[in-house]
Amino acid sequence: MKIKGILRMSGAVTVLLAAMACSTQNGSQSNSALAETSAEVSSDSEKLSENIAAKQDIYLKELTPLTIIYSKKEEPYPDNVSLRLSYYYGLKAEDEGYEALNKSFADLIEANKKQLYSHLESNKDIIGSEEENAKDSSTETVEMNKTVDLSIRIKRADNIAVSFLNETYEFFGGVHPVTMNESHNFNSKTGQEIKFEEVVKDKDEFYKVLIKTLEDDGRAADFFEDYKETIKEELNNNKLKWNLLDKAIEITFDSYEVAAYAVGQTEVEISAQEHPELFNSGFFINNEAYAKYLDLGDGKELRLSADKAKTAVSYDIAMDKLTADADKKFDKISITVGGVNGETKEYNLSGLYNYEKKSAAVLHAESGATWLYIASEKPDAGPVLDVFKLSEQGSEFVSTYEGILWDYISGPDNFIIYNLRNLLGRHIIYRHYSLASDGLPAPKEETYKYAFYEGIDKMKLKTSVKANELNGGAEASETALPAGTVFYAVSTDGTAYCDIRTEEGKLYRLNLSIKDNNVSINGISQDKLMEQQSAGSDKYSEIKSGMSAN
Repeated sequence: MKIKGILRMSGAVTVLLAAMACSTQNGSQSNSALAETSAEVSSDSEKLSENIAAKQDIYLKELTPLTIIYSKKEEPYPDNVSLRLSYYYGLKAEDEGYEALNKSFADLIEANKKQLYSHLESNKDIIGSEEENAKDSSTETVEMNKTVDLSIRIKRADNIAVSFLNETYEFFGGVHPVTMNESHNFNSKTGQEIKFEEVVKDKDEFYKVLIKTLEDDGRAADFFEDYKETIKEELNNNKLKWNLLDKAIEITFDSYEVAAYAVGQTEVEISAQEHPELFNSGFFINNEAYAKYLDLGDGKELRLSADKAKTAVSYDIAMDKLTADADKKFDKISITVGGVNGETKEYNLSGLYNYEKKSAAVLHAESGATWLYIASEKPDAGPVLDVFKLSEQGSEFVSTYEGILWDYISGPDNFIIYNLRNLLGRHIIYRHYSLASDGLPAPKEETYKYAFYEGIDKMKLKTSVKANELNGGAEASETALPAGTVFYAVSTDGTAYCDIRTEEGKLYRLNLSIKDNNVSINGISQDKLMEQQSAGSDKYSEIKSGMSAN
């Protein structure tokens, strides 16, 4: 995590053929000019060939998504308990074989916390004392609570790289809060941070493309006059915030970095498909499928069919509507395709829109078809996804699917949907899915996996229970697990069984019976059979992993 001060307070390749020089004296071509022209053509042809070769050679055939989980933790600041302090905790890859990556994650979290407290210590004069806060609260104008929150925004997670932003939000009073970012890009196998030079061949050429991209899309018009010098300096000094995406590098500029606070945070992508000559091989894939978040009210130009043309897509939410059935509350969504002159349709969501996280994603299949997934919460029922088909002609409701998208999306061919279920305690369970031809999620596996959180997901038996030990996946003879056995849930089919692992590392299967949402094992209610480990004074957030705000 980097806590920094605010510095300010407010492809296509063209082959050019030189015209052959003609002698005005004898009408004959100059041999030297002809030789120079031939050399130019040869050189440009070589460049064109190199660019074509780059397009063919730099891409990976496929990427295998990783399952990255984490919790949020809150604690009072010792010198000022009215300061709300929170940070992400327990970051790790659930998949096997990534021990080095998880070690790097643990080291990063420890360093983050130390630096966070060091930052607070150096800003005691701004934070204020408990007495000063009490005095502020007694006045007619009460300031917002002082807050420091360290979050994570995962941009990519697969067998090649895990890339994310450390996002620090702080408010110590004043006109507005401040948000600062720091980027991290880890090699998934070695756990080492990937250097910018490992990905980009030439910083100078990358700089030219970055500036041109900002100028071409019009955003540079709102930047400070010296924004080019700022970007150049950050690039040369390895201070540029960059993230590896599956088909691009994304650059992030904080408020005040290249523009005034009112402009907001700026994110710009440099595509490896459009500029393969900029990048080294081994980091990107090359296909037409994509998955992108769509923010509320923020339109995006997206490909909605097999052709290359892009269409503006946006949506808005009308809050908290009540139907004729007084027990059913939901929000309405308006989806606009085609910009200000496009078609807008209004639909009833299945529940209440989740403003706490990124709740909308566009999934575009390799075939060219496109769908919009919108997350909402059914009162007393849980999260659901409403699925809409998108095309240049407009939008169309398809169906609803139980669950919610993980807090990052790998792509339409392999993404994660999770849910919160009360099976051997209240846990997050998830599966991997692919996009079916009808736009709905198609499970890639029959069983659900449990996302395990140290300190909150361990269970303890209150009484003995019958179980079958699993050897290499096969059920062995029945045995009895004694009272006091500590275990955690591993996987389940959601209806008939749950596989557990004890602290000693042995794997067992418990047979479930579910009736009217009541779960029992061997005729004993799960509430009487076991207890979920308490996090105690650590005050772990009940909202975990993909349920946390992003």
